[in-house]
Amino acid sequence: LNLPTVDPVLSARLVSAREALEEQHRMQALEEEINKEKTKQKEIDETDKDKKVQEIQAEAEEREREPVVKEAMADAQRYIQQGDLAGAIAKLKRTVKLEPSYFQACSQLGMLLHHVGQTEEAVVYARQSFQYERGFMSGYVMCGNMLEILGRDAEAENVYRKATRTFFDHADAWVSLALVLTKQAKVQEGIDAVREAKRAGPEGKMLVPGRDPRLNFFLGYMLQLKGYLSEPAALYLRVCSEAAMLSFFYMLARSYCIAKDFHQAQDLMGQISATRSQYLAGYLQQLSIVNWQMDLPQWDVICNKISLHQTLESAGSEYAELVPEGFIMPQDFNALMSHIESSEGAGDSGALYMIKKPYAYGGSGNRLVHNVDMGCKSKWSGCLVQSYIRRPMLINKRKFSLRLYCVVLGVHPMKAYLSRKGLILGCAGEYSLDPDHLEDDHRHMSNQKVNSQHSNPESEKDQTPSSTASEGMVDQEIAAALGKKGGDHTRTLEYLWDHLRETGQNPESVWTALKEATSKLLKVALPHLRTTMGDFNPAAHSLLLLPKVIGIDYMLDEDAKVWLLEVNRFPALESRSAHDKDVKHSVLDAAWWLAFQAGGMPGLQNLPLSTADPSSLSLPSQEGDDDKSQNGTSETVNGDEESGTLVAALAATHEPLEDPISCLDELTVESVC
Repeated sequence: LNLPTVDPVLSARLVSAREALEEQHRMQALEEEINKEKTKQKEIDETDKDKKVQEIQAEAEEREREPVVKEAMADAQRYIQQGDLAGAIAKLKRTVKLEPSYFQACSQLGMLLHHVGQTEEAVVYARQSFQYERGFMSGYVMCGNMLEILGRDAEAENVYRKATRTFFDHADAWVSLALVLTKQAKVQEGIDAVREAKRAGPEGKMLVPGRDPRLNFFLGYMLQLKGYLSEPAALYLRVCSEAAMLSFFYMLARSYCIAKDFHQAQDLMGQISATRSQYLAGYLQQLSIVNWQMDLPQWDVICNKISLHQTLESAGSEYAELVPEGFIMPQDFNALMSHIESSEGAGDSGALYMIKKPYAYGGSGNRLVHNVDMGCKSKWSGCLVQSYIRRPMLINKRKFSLRLYCVVLGVHPMKAYLSRKGLILGCAGEYSLDPDHLEDDHRHMSNQKVNSQHSNPESEKDQTPSSTASEGMVDQEIAAALGKKGGDHTRTLEYLWDHLRETGQNPESVWTALKEATSKLLKVALPHLRTTMGDFNPAAHSLLLLPKVIGIDYMLDEDAKVWLLEVNRFPALESRSAHDKDVKHSVLDAAWWLAFQAGGMPGLQNLPLSTADPSSLSLPSQEGDDDKSQNGTSETVNGDEESGTLVAALAATHEPLEDPISCLDELTVESVC
């Protein structure tokens, strides 16, 4: 054959050209790396320069301050170190009154007021901190967080928008704005906000937000809510290479699964699960963040106290009987007055009612009242007035409530579980309906915040300072000081079971009643949870299988009847005490373990059950044996070989005698039409 011959000169030139091109690419990559390092160093230098300028300004301001202001501030710091919150708040208020522009004092006062439950007043001082010092970024974030806790999301959005205009190159402001928009079911607006941040400003010089992995992560999350597949997966791949966080890898696995790449999804979930025991604390912290930032806005239907009352009433008497009779002000005022007339002669204390604000937490929005007149119609406007449970079950002559934790995976379909590990929240003072004792919150309010400042020497040894998701604004110095005073009035549910046995009652029947009440609550909520709000589609959210933990507060009366008090959308998931740690860590671990089991699978229909018998109630025996029941038969996924392999792989990475989801009882939830 007459084949063309290879020209050796041409071949040599091609090789030389290819090598030159590769060298050029290497030089360009090296140059880009050097430029990146220079830019990074420049940002660090500018940050250090800004810090030095701020320090110099602070020192100058301190020198110019009036001696009386300095003295008041010093007194406040001393009270904080001693754990005297009332004294610290009084001195900080005096400091701010003497010098309203002292933004550090405003900020600290806001933190302390929020910690003691006076969040509405705390918002005022948080606003004041950044109004006098526009460069105080922490003031904006603190104020916005408090407004979100109070359910005032629209106001929080305005605060975050101001922050993004003032601090365009600050990623925290953009993350907060995107999340509060999503909470209000404004998903597309959240996407637009993040894309604006990633555009690096009008002149393309604001580079910090675009490099922050959180922005790319939440952009991927919001795009998935809108139904996108490929861009979220690409964003998750990028953030996983930049930061090793559980939520990042979990969302990447779910992206693979939604795209029907189950092999990749299962491999990734197996790798995550294999590291669980090494990084358990980090895993639990991640769920706290996910629980706060990536849930359904539709949960508000039962987590707003007024909405909860209306939702149960509209479902019929079977569901309305879960809660005490209630009246919404001002529209139900006449019905309230009629109820008072029918309640005359109910004892020396007369008719008693609990006033509840829609979003108040920690007992700060609740108040026991017994005097009702026409002036209350406007004074209680926007509040729920509920009949007081006059004959509560008592332990050691003290009133208590139960904090139970419910884990929910998806709403299309819904898988719900109630944890057998829960808390008793006890009152510090003995229960009394004596008219002189009705205004003593320590006798009538079982919230931890209300009772934490009342001494309980028996449990002070368990007290450990910490912050919660809703208390994240309290800095470390203040948090450490707060742990020095007050007592822990919480116990685990085993304490209640022992009490019931001692008084001849059946703990299992009470537990069954609690499960039935929770199932009814979720049945009523389910149609609302499945309803699209704004452009937030709950079906798209369900595909992500993000575990949601809600806190449900119950009370038992003398007859062991279960009363629903409230539902907490964002319960505090970090521990304040040894009891807290045992319960909350178990719930969080179980929630993530459920997610791990489902994370690499097509949907919840294939979710395997716990290896423990879900019908067995984990209660200490009368002899005091605290061991958990380990009877169990493992169930495999029918016809799903890959899913079964994943479950086996996950089980192999976990201690065989410590099944994380053995503390959960699955609930039967069917929608109420």
